[in-house]
Amino acid sequence: MLTTVLTLALTLASTTAPEAGTAQLTFGGETTVHPIADCAMTPTDGVPARLLIEEVGLTLVLARADHVQTISVIRDNTNWSATRMNIGGQWTDRGRPAGPIVQEWGPLIRAEAVLAGSGEGAERQVSLVARC
Repeated sequence: MLTTVLTLALTLASTTAPEAGTAQLTFGGETTVHPIADCAMTPTDGVPARLLIEEVGLTLVLARADHVQTISVIRDNTNWSATRMNIGGQWTDRGRPAGPIVQEWGPLIRAEAVLAGSGEGAERQVSLVARC
């Protein structure tokens, strides 16, 4: 686990900011760049602030609200996801203390998490750097 965290920290530190309207996704060790289909920096009409990538073979949804953050990646017919809830000022993952998914939300968006897949014990590391 510590090795994964250190690898992710080095990946994020060395990542260059993508062009406006694109996102750099590192998923399971593979880094790719994708156009952003939708991005809202603030909630609108009851829908949380969000970022959407929608392509053939890949859908990513990152949503951010004051009390909850979620990221979902659908790839290779598998849904990988993580959710964090802020309870009493502390971020939790399935009731356990955890850091937030969203590290930065502004002109540059940075997010990272370990996603649980639909398979038994399946997990994937994800990091996202995007510029709406």
